[in-house]
Amino acid sequence: MFFLKKPQCYFNGKITSECKIGINNFERAINYGDSIFETIRVDNFAPQHLAEHLARLAKSCNLLQINFAMQTEDIAGIIAALCKKNNLPNCVAKIIVSRGGGSGGYLPLQNNATNILIKTAPLPPQNINNKIMFSSYIRQNILREGQACLDGKTANSIQFVMAKMEAQQNKCFDALMLNNEGYICEFSSGNVFLRMGEDDIFYTPSPQCGIVNGIMRNAFINQLTQDGKIVNQGFYRPQSIPASAKIYFTNAIRGVVEVCF
Repeated sequence: MFFLKKPQCYFNGKITSECKIGINNFERAINYGDSIFETIRVDNFAPQHLAEHLARLAKSCNLLQINFAMQTEDIAGIIAALCKKNNLPNCVAKIIVSRGGGSGGYLPLQNNATNILIKTAPLPPQNINNKIMFSSYIRQNILREGQACLDGKTANSIQFVMAKMEAQQNKCFDALMLNNEGYICEFSSGNVFLRMGEDDIFYTPSPQCGIVNGIMRNAFINQLTQDGKIVNQGFYRPQSIPASAKIYFTNAIRGVVEVCF
């Protein structure tokens, strides 16, 4: 009889089968979204932009007071080992850091342990429908003015889930979300860049719009700058996009993709 091999993952210091991880380890992540994650592209067993992903992860963990102290070299080795065990040299690696179980309410216990899960999955299909739309869901910024900005990705992602579902229901690749003030913010799963004409000027929403400051967003800005292009980061209304504009979607898995309404 043929048995499918169960995917292997890293959990709290050990490589094990994904099916052996108890749900109680993620009680707070499930109940309150009390976790941070990073999604990383892996090419030929090598995680791309790993240092940048881990810097953002560490910054977010520090802001949320979740202990995280793993080194870049250790995580690179773990990801490479998982890719080999799962026979996925080119894949998506996901790092999830959550506060351990405990406490019957929002307030965590002082001795809550940190759970670290790293897993891999196949890359998504590269041939996509490049059509986009504006989402009816608002990109909510959960922090008040003056508070430290959370650049990372938390398990509190329902607004992105609904926007992505909305895009699929309308046969679109993704949906562009506005913030509370009606400014263009980001896609459900990536950042946005606009090129209004044939000149060398690109436009992208400012981090002050409440966006996730994406790893590929910053890489694209650096590449454009090195190529002599101008990148303006500001506040843009939907009506400011001319019909002739070129629109680009960026994220760590797909890179830079030209899309259209």
